[in-house]
Amino acid sequence: MLQRTRNARNRTVRQRLQLESLESRCLLVAGPFISEFVADNNDSLLDGDGDSPDWIEIRNRDSSPIDLEGWFLTDDANQLDKWRFPSAPIEADGYFVVFASGKDTAGPAGEIHTNFSLDRDGEFLALVEPDGATIAHAFAPFPAQDEDISYGVFENVLEAPLLETGDSARFLAPSDNALGAAW
Repeated sequence: MLQRTRNARNRTVRQRLQLESLESRCLLVAGPFISEFVADNNDSLLDGDGDSPDWIEIRNRDSSPIDLEGWFLTDDANQLDKWRFPSAPIEADGYFVVFASGKDTAGPAGEIHTNFSLDRDGEFLALVEPDGATIAHAFAPFPAQDEDISYGVFENVLEAPLLETGDSARFLAPSDNALGAAW
């Protein structure tokens, strides 16, 4: 796959993009989640200023549009309300990219920037619900990153329902940690 970008002299440059398997995760949430990010962006995606800050992609798998206004992104597990989203609509089954630049601004055409950047050596990254305390999705922590290589979740969408109406099912909800990770 080739990508066309502009260099510092405003000339079109073609570069080959590399693909890498994403981390396998089972997501059983209907709300927004962090689908992909780049923590060492050299030129994989440029912002409206022509800079190449880190970026975070938020995915809305729901069949209805949502607005992330009031949600939070953070790179600090002790400060879950570190950066609050302004209005950031995401279409049904859509994506929204946020630049993790430290600029803390809204840019041209709906582009937004967090007040922090990502650490390429790995760190905590979370999307937090509007209450400022409930983590909707997190990489805790993500591993060291390579330049211009995105990291995220592999979406293997199960189109068939797990249970049909009228099916019987059983579940186990441990009341303590006696089973460890075996349940």
